Amino acid sequence: MAHNKKDLVCKSTIEDHTIDMIRFFFQEADKLFDFSKGYELLDSELPDLAPDNKHIKDAKRADKILKLYGNDGSGTYVVINIEFQSYYDPEFARRLFTYFYRLFDKYNGSVAILVIYTNPATGNNASSFNYSRLGTNLHFECIPYKVWEQKEEKLMQDTNPYAFIILIMQKALQLNPETLFSDTIHFAEILDQRGFSSKQKTKLLNFMKLYFNFADKDLADKFDMFIDSLIIKSDVMGIYEVEKLIVMEKGIEQGIEQGIEQGIKRSAIGMLREKLPMHLIKKITGLTSDQLKKLAVEMEYK
Repeated sequence: MAHNKKDLVCKSTIEDHTIDMIRFFFQEADKLFDFSKGYELLDSELPDLAPDNKHIKDAKRADKILKLYGNDGSGTYVVINIEFQSYYDPEFARRLFTYFYRLFDKYNGSVAILVIYTNPATGNNASSFNYSRLGTNLHFECIPYKVWEQKEEKLMQDTNPYAFIILIMQKALQLNPETLFSDTIHFAEILDQRGFSSKQKTKLLNFMKLYFNFADKDLADKFDMFIDSLIIKSDVMGIYEVEKLIVMEKGIEQGIEQGIEQGIKRSAIGMLREKLPMHLIKKITGLTSDQLKKLAVEMEYK
């Protein structure tokens, strides 16, 4: 996946997990911000804030600005610029400083700049900007967050959904596709066990599916099918349950049941063909070992 496409995928996590993200990066978020007043995504502000025409285009691709309200009762206007960087940019710190002073000047309020570095290749990107001329001195520094430096164990223990997103970004840096595949299957299992809502699970699984890039087509297809199966279990099965309650009154419950069973059977057969681990197929489909063995035998004679 091209770096700019990854930036777009990451940017979507801000829209899907806004409050979770703020709470993840700012430990005292609930003391600092009044979330009952809501927030705004200020994409329309980017062209006016970008340093030049070239970065206007880049900003639309990679940057997000959030407007939050202070929790001190004073109606403080807080603007946070959040960037996902996955490439080296020699003008990066200066560009962030430009965002900062233009935001500060426009709103005359609190401004914070958070930078999430998603790739070690950006390790040389400066997070501070210095200026000195004829006795006039300036030092600007933003908040750097380097994904690859975070402790996996700590992220695994964090119940915030955004910790899971950081884990996904971290694992995507692995060079061995087989190890990446097995680790992400393990993560998907853990996600399935967390107390997230079906909607949260679906968004996190979709992010995992879009963010990872397997060069091996067979491995990519196998991974996509595995994630799709978990999404079906997390989301679609709930829809089936609602439909089942509705049609019970019409006396056609049996037909719906048969349709669900056929759908589960087709999913199981697909996973068996892709040679996914048996315990995962059992977990996803709810079928027993004997039922899966029977399906495997049927596949051999077709």
